[in-house]
Amino acid sequence: MDIRQLKYFDSLVRNKKFTKAAEELFISQPSLTNMIKKLEKELGFKLFERTTREISLTESGELFYKHTQNIMQVYDLTLKEMEEIKFVGKGKITIAVLESSNFWLPKVIKTFAEKYRELKINFKNIIFWEDVEKALLNYDIHFAITNHQTNNPNLVHYELYQDELIILLPETHHLSKKRAVAFNDLKDEIFINFSKGFQIREDFLKLCLEAGFNPKSIYEVNDFDAVCSLVENELGIALMPESYFKYAPQKLEKLSYTRIKDPTPTRSVYISFHKQRYLTPATHDLITLVKKFFE
Repeated sequence: MDIRQLKYFDSLVRNKKFTKAAEELFISQPSLTNMIKKLEKELGFKLFERTTREISLTESGELFYKHTQNIMQVYDLTLKEMEEIKFVGKGKITIAVLESSNFWLPKVIKTFAEKYRELKINFKNIIFWEDVEKALLNYDIHFAITNHQTNNPNLVHYELYQDELIILLPETHHLSKKRAVAFNDLKDEIFINFSKGFQIREDFLKLCLEAGFNPKSIYEVNDFDAVCSLVENELGIALMPESYFKYAPQKLEKLSYTRIKDPTPTRSVYISFHKQRYLTPATHDLITLVKKFFE
């Protein structure tokens, strides 16, 4: 048995027809049929129930399919790790990043690049945590800067910093001169909210619930720059992470903000990676530099 046989078997299970699977695999139907017969003979049991229309797995085939998925995943992850080892000091590091980290992370990368001039850094803006977690588990990214934690035992989360959440205002807003406000003082305001999937949206809705009001939200957006533009044009106010402006103060040139009191809301920002994945010395160095930036 080899990995090619398992891939042929997987294709046939997904396509349910020899003709479709053969087309996907770019082989002839007789070749696929012979490969499956050979696999069944080697295993000593039938994998498929064959009908005139579609095929289906036998009970033994179902169990075999379950195990082949694990084998193929391990095989793919192993190939990715071998590529890492092959190109130590070269290749690329792929990182999933929060939008708010786009202003401080380049400062870290600049230091890193002085030592690793041949390494490329690939940034991925992944919005939904489910997608970040999947990318980490599939080795599609080396690590992530995120505001989520998970109970997945294969992932490690190291807290980098606490990010205060503030209220972004137009310069002319009646609250712009106030140092801090209670969140329930904002119940009559029009809010610019983030789309579903953003953690800051969940933070915002939780604050509204605790303050006892349903927010008036007309606009929903997918990035921080859009929020700034809408607020600047006096179309509403918004909950934002302070770090977005801490490392890019120019963003506040035509805006104002106030803090939230009693209590002051914060969120944690983490660096996350797969604890079982092989990471090159260069990747470890970059993770260390990110941690040191906030010490």
